[in-house]
Amino acid sequence: MSPSARSFRMFQILYRIPRMQRHVVAFYRYSTPQKLKNVLLVEWERTRQRTILKSLPYMATVDLGNVCNYQCALCPTGQGTQGRPRGLMTLEGFRRMINDLIPYLYKIAFYNWGEPLLNPQLCSIISFTHTNRIGTAVSTNLSRLPKEGAEGLVGSGLDDLIVSLNGLSQETYQIYHRGGNFDRVVDHIKAVVEEKRHKGAHNPHIEVQLIAMRHNEKEIPLLKEFCTRIGADSYRVVPMLFNDIVPRSEDATLQELCTEWLPRNPRYVHPYYRPFLKGRTGTGAIGSRLPQGSGSCFWLWRSVVINWDGGVAPCCILFDQSDDFGNLQTEPFAAIWNNPYFVASRRHVGRKRRGALEPRTFCIRHCTGWPY
Repeated sequence: MSPSARSFRMFQILYRIPRMQRHVVAFYRYSTPQKLKNVLLVEWERTRQRTILKSLPYMATVDLGNVCNYQCALCPTGQGTQGRPRGLMTLEGFRRMINDLIPYLYKIAFYNWGEPLLNPQLCSIISFTHTNRIGTAVSTNLSRLPKEGAEGLVGSGLDDLIVSLNGLSQETYQIYHRGGNFDRVVDHIKAVVEEKRHKGAHNPHIEVQLIAMRHNEKEIPLLKEFCTRIGADSYRVVPMLFNDIVPRSEDATLQELCTEWLPRNPRYVHPYYRPFLKGRTGTGAIGSRLPQGSGSCFWLWRSVVINWDGGVAPCCILFDQSDDFGNLQTEPFAAIWNNPYFVASRRHVGRKRRGALEPRTFCIRHCTGWPY
């Protein structure tokens, strides 16, 4: 294994540990014999690179809406890019689209390209999911609380509340979170903490997540003490990723983006970007702003993404409706899960020869494996 490959592998391990801790809790809390049997089948089929599956995903990402009240600097939603029509998922729509997966899912992440707290039915959707013994997570800017307030979040049964806080003062916070109010977010975190104490509740677990960037790098050593002071349960520092896999000609170059946004300390930088800290070109498919992966991908077997309009995507990186693999408004999940798009993509990840008539999916055109 080359030094760069070893560096990437170590990065993957360290990045995944906090996530795995949360997932282990969900597996323990919500497991059933049927779910466990399906998990074992998923992993058996994944390790053997099966392309047509008998198993079903045991994790899901459900984007409750592709709208946001912030204009974050590098987020396509915040910058007004429309990959699909704007909208919000309803409780009835969610129940209908997720119904076939309820017996198999351990956890649903209610976030991707939008701000989940803008969906007025969020707490009802979480409560329905919790009642059906599925773990739940929300990642949010927490610039507002749901209409039910902090009581609604705590009472819904939410397991994990991840708060994106890319600065520990208004001065640094607003550089990336354009349009945001730092003090208001902190007040909302404290409100949830206080509601948990009032109810004697352990959940939701509150994690403050800071994306390491050049402007907030100096605040990273202060994060632990800050989270302790406001009552958050944990914190995590994650590396910046530039998600525009197919950049436009007018976009900033990757070197320009790295110079403007990446921390100077390589410890906080994804291995793919580290050569750019020194002004070097780097290696791999530099046309992609997203780090190139190791060639492996678990999403096509373990997980699925469902957008607000029913569009099904193979992973959380895809943004455009045109790259969907199917739509739950028009066909059942079982028909989508083993359709030509999923089968061809699994064949690509497994390095199997692609059939002449198989579709050239987003995975085949652009992906070299999961970058984390």
